[in-house]
Amino acid sequence: MTAQNALFTHDLTGKRVLVLVPHADDEVNAAGGILPAFAAMGADCYICYSTNGDFCFRAQTRIREAAAAAALLGTKPERVIFLGYGDTLNHTGHPHLYDADVPAAAPSGHTETYGAGGYTDYATQRRGHPSPYTRAAFRADVAAVVEEIRADIIICVDYDKHADHRMLSVIFDAVMGKILTADAGYRPQVLKCLAYATAYESVPDFYAPNIRATRRPIVGELTDYPSDMLSLSYYVWEERIRFPVFEYETTGGRFLRRDVRCRALKQHRSQGAALHAEGILNGDAVYFQHRTDNLAYTASLWASSGDPAPAADGRYYDIADIDEEDAPFGECLWAPADGDDARSIAFTFPEETELWLMRIYGNIGTYGRITALRISCDGVCIGTHALPPRGRALTLTLDAPRRVREVCLTVVHAEGTHWGIAECAFFSSLWQTGVLPPFIKIESGGDFLYDYWAPPAQTKLVLHAYRYGVAETAPLDWQMDDGGGHSLLTEDGVLYLGAGDTEIKVRATLKDHPEIFDTVTIRRKSWGSFLWLMLCQQIERRFLRFIWRKKKKYLHLRWKYIKDI
Repeated sequence: MTAQNALFTHDLTGKRVLVLVPHADDEVNAAGGILPAFAAMGADCYICYSTNGDFCFRAQTRIREAAAAAALLGTKPERVIFLGYGDTLNHTGHPHLYDADVPAAAPSGHTETYGAGGYTDYATQRRGHPSPYTRAAFRADVAAVVEEIRADIIICVDYDKHADHRMLSVIFDAVMGKILTADAGYRPQVLKCLAYATAYESVPDFYAPNIRATRRPIVGELTDYPSDMLSLSYYVWEERIRFPVFEYETTGGRFLRRDVRCRALKQHRSQGAALHAEGILNGDAVYFQHRTDNLAYTASLWASSGDPAPAADGRYYDIADIDEEDAPFGECLWAPADGDDARSIAFTFPEETELWLMRIYGNIGTYGRITALRISCDGVCIGTHALPPRGRALTLTLDAPRRVREVCLTVVHAEGTHWGIAECAFFSSLWQTGVLPPFIKIESGGDFLYDYWAPPAQTKLVLHAYRYGVAETAPLDWQMDDGGGHSLLTEDGVLYLGAGDTEIKVRATLKDHPEIFDTVTIRRKSWGSFLWLMLCQQIERRFLRFIWRKKKKYLHLRWKYIKDI
């Protein structure tokens, strides 16, 4: 049985989804698990590639592959956008576009945006002429795409190890900060994701009796995860958003070849992207939310000294050295001047507004930290707190919303040097409301359940419900259909499997909101079924990897000696 989740019944007709990625194949890493769902729900889906992927292969090859993959993920050809900038790796010897104030030559030799494979670069298409390879032009093009599409949901890669990924991430954050400050009527739901650590180079654990959730990357376990980025800044693994994958993707989802994400990866033959499918394909799609309903974007800022703008510009960090793979974050901070006794920054809202949640981010660097920060609302102190180290957020949830006009932060004590405040966020609600509805998903042992196989010896299954936009204390109604068997489902979601019961359907519903539900099937399978599944999976795995490796080698030889792809 496939998953039957209320999320996928939501109508997104007339809504827009924009996926921003640097390279062809990153669209699968970033949105392969959720984009087909948005398309099936009626949304207009756009994919924007910032580069032509022309570091090794010709642009037309990469663009042709990208268009084919995008079509499988539910994106029409006219909604595929190429900015047309050059693909760059770390330490190529070429000046990177991010550091270019004057046009720089990409490794492909180009110095301005261009199109190929039937696609015109975005600048030429919209303005009649290409953009130069400069940081300012790149930023202007990203801003133009966001403002033109005005998507209701935006998915963008975050601070991966690749220089092109980092550039797109930090420039997008800066662009969004400007747009949100200038336009109070535009508040999309923004989701950031790691295209490497939780996708392209993630744990290759697809082959299992039941599909597994995305695992938190661990330094030393993954060869391409040199530093623990999830211990820095706004990343909080426990606060990640986990979307269930779309129903048809999990039909027969124990085999790679049946999954639409794998079929999309196969289109990127020049990259051998399908070889990474075992790590990319999981039972959930993981994101970190950048809330755009931050009241600070509408506030007037004042500081006793120093520039207060970085505390409300949408950026949590900058880039110290774009070429270094080991996450060299840079700072973008409000910091008071030496000798400033007041050491205060204030946010004044246009009118009295409700305040329920605050998040204050400090500097990422370990050289200093604010150890005592006094927070006042309309002149009334509500507490003094230390900012967590390494850029993590100080999160304060008020007992109840309170109406305020001004929030003032005063540095009472700090230690070390180069400390400051990277970003301040004030919210009138615990969750951002938007086109994404609240949902729940049944899980067990941290893995989302769809069509669950239980071995003969298993007599008990502890079920939980992952919640998005729903309070953890909200009561659930658990229901079961075992076809008249002997199974038992308790009120708190513990399922006792009755002897002889081979198929049990379980449904979880939010009691106060019956429109929010999830349904799964638990099947009892014999040991012979498990052994047969393992055998078939290993045959598929070995066969597919053999074929995909041969195809990748063949294409790379053609590129090396013939240059015709």
